[in-house]
Amino acid sequence: MPKVESIDEFRERMATESTKYLRRIIEADDKTDWTDEQLKVIKEILIDRGEELPISGSELLDRLFVSTTDIVQGIKIIQYLGIVSSVVVLGTGVLSEFGAGIADLLGTRAGRFQDKLDHAREIALEEMGEKAVQLGGDGIIGIDFDYLSLASNVLMVSANGTAVKVAPEEID
Repeated sequence: MPKVESIDEFRERMATESTKYLRRIIEADDKTDWTDEQLKVIKEILIDRGEELPISGSELLDRLFVSTTDIVQGIKIIQYLGIVSSVVVLGTGVLSEFGAGIADLLGTRAGRFQDKLDHAREIALEEMGEKAVQLGGDGIIGIDFDYLSLASNVLMVSANGTAVKVAPEEID
């Protein structure tokens, strides 16, 4: 039986790899071969080497202004950059379906479905944020979410908004 590598052993092994190789791992679209903990270690190694990493996901959203409204007090829009959108389609799985059936019978909330929809909404927001930054934006306004059931166990979250460049406006 092969020995399972500890995270410390993984860190030591990755520390010997080239920066170019580690960057390819971080910048790859498909990271399914790596656990979140391993990716975190790789990022730490790159940061220790003085490398700047692309910001994405929830980290990116923390730096963007996002709003479901078109006008926000204290925010001055200096440029409209275009529409950004994202569609996330996901299967609910057998356990979610079973849990939803029980919730329907009891008149309670379907927690697994809610979790999946929340996760899909977050992914959609993150993708929109990445698109807004690619357009040179630092905010998204007028965000609208649509939720659809495509089949008995397939859900879709669609999100749209307008990427904008914003500047702080003095409030009197």
